[in-house]
Amino acid sequence: MKSVFLFLGLLFSTNFLASETMQCNFDSELGGGNDELISTAREKYSNLCLKCEGNSCKMNIFRPESDPDLEQKRKNIISSCKRIFCTPKRIRKIVGEEITMDSRIGQTKFEFSYRITLKGRVRDVQITSLEGVMNEREAYRRATGVTKRAVFIPIEIKGNTYEITNLSAVMEVNTGVYDGS
Repeated sequence: MKSVFLFLGLLFSTNFLASETMQCNFDSELGGGNDELISTAREKYSNLCLKCEGNSCKMNIFRPESDPDLEQKRKNIISSCKRIFCTPKRIRKIVGEEITMDSRIGQTKFEFSYRITLKGRVRDVQITSLEGVMNEREAYRRATGVTKRAVFIPIEIKGNTYEITNLSAVMEVNTGVYDGS
């Protein structure tokens, strides 16, 4: 019963929603054979995780809570929403020509925004912050190189298909000389 009150407190908290992006990185995948489980979970959690208008949805952003119990609940909900709605089903392996060899040596960290289309593809990649040796064009090429290999299960809820528009990801890249050891 206590968890129900915590959940409702989080749901109706004044810090509940914002118009920012949900950070969903490309460092894990759902794997095969989970389509039915994911579809069932999406039906169950769509009202909590998404705010939809027409065929376009935004991930709900939950603000940090000062109460430790609510904060833990918030983290669990965010983790579940990310897993269910913006984790790729799989990320295809890199083909030799996709690896650029003309990058400068050094470290780069950048963030980019994107959306998942009705068909489960990543589109509208835009670099939003950049630190390190890469320039914006190189970071864009790196981001689109990864995102074009990501395959998402299209978001279908109650017979309707949706896109998700307020997503972002962070990439850290260390380009350097491969020594083969």
